[in-house]
Amino acid sequence: MGKVKDIIKSSEYKKVENDIENFVKQKLQNYVPMDTGKKTIHDPVWGSIDYPEWEI
Repeated sequence: MGKVKDIIKSSEYKKVENDIENFVKQKLQNYVPMDTGKKTIHDPVWGSIDYPEWEI
C-alpha cells in the first residue's frame, strides 16, 4: 500500500488529477440533467425494482 500512497502524493499525479478535474468542469459547464422520472430495472434474482428519479 505504501507505493500507492507515494504515487498519490507525487507531483505528476497531482497534475493529472488537476487536468482531469479541469476537463470535466469544462465539459459539464452547461450541462442540465434531463428529467428521467422513475425507472424499473428487471433483475432475474431480485425481480423488478422501481427506482425513483432521485436515485437514477
